[in-house]
Amino acid sequence: MTLCLLVSFKSFSQTDTINKVILSEETSRKVIKELIEGDACKKISALKDDKINNLESIISSKDSIISTQDKYIKEQNKLLGKPNKLKIHGFAGLQTRAMRLEFLSFYARGMMSLYKVNVGMQYNIIMKESYVLTAFVEYKLF
Repeated sequence: MTLCLLVSFKSFSQTDTINKVILSEETSRKVIKELIEGDACKKISALKDDKINNLESIISSKDSIISTQDKYIKEQNKLLGKPNKLKIHGFAGLQTRAMRLEFLSFYARGMMSLYKVNVGMQYNIIMKESYVLTAFVEYKLF
């Protein structure tokens, strides 16, 4: 005896609800061409971004090399005993004595620096009193 089972499934069908746009052959060719060009532009842009990133990393490494070389040259000059350049500074300002404005004075200072030693002259104009010209020698401690 053969047993036969009949199975039935419910099924449904959906109608197409998307509106269709019909283009002429010429227009569709132009659309396809534009899409292909757009994809190519995206690839070119990605390649350019990669190139820019590579160039930035190269520049960064070159800057690091230059900085290291400058430090190395300074250290070599110290070891070889080459003199540092003589530096000339000029300053002007106001100062007080005892933190009171009635003792306000104007000063101008000219100075030469070599290594840790500063040598110069200072000219003070003291309000309501006189003027003073002084010489100084300074040594840089830290």
